[in-house]
Amino acid sequence: MTRYGLLGDTHERLETRRRYLYVLWFGDGTCYVGQSVAPSRRASQHRRDWGRPFTLTVVGSRQGTYAELERWEHIWRARAALARVKVWASPGYLIPRLHADPSALAQARRLRWPRLPYPVHEKRPDQRSVQGAHRAA
Repeated sequence: MTRYGLLGDTHERLETRRRYLYVLWFGDGTCYVGQSVAPSRRASQHRRDWGRPFTLTVVGSRQGTYAELERWEHIWRARAALARVKVWASPGYLIPRLHADPSALAQARRLRWPRLPYPVHEKRPDQRSVQGAHRAA
């Protein structure tokens, strides 16, 4: 498995191939938008990098190079902002305000934003609320 910046990864980024655009959903209602040629492998890498639970949803695929698909990542981030969803640029860096050119916004408005895979919670979705714990006792 290659890491960013190594020759093998650079070559992979320059190849024209099928790439999948995906959204990582976090329990607090925020998300991360990315692309990969192998979403399940990329999800494993993200689990290591993010250190918190998420759900991955593939939102589309296109043929192209990494650079060509970066525009579509930007368009999907704009779509998230239109849906009032906060977007992470990387672990630890939440994008404060997303700026998009008019054509990207026009394309983003035509995309169908996926529903959250689970309700938004202040805690992780697998944790019971304090009130729920009292009822179970």
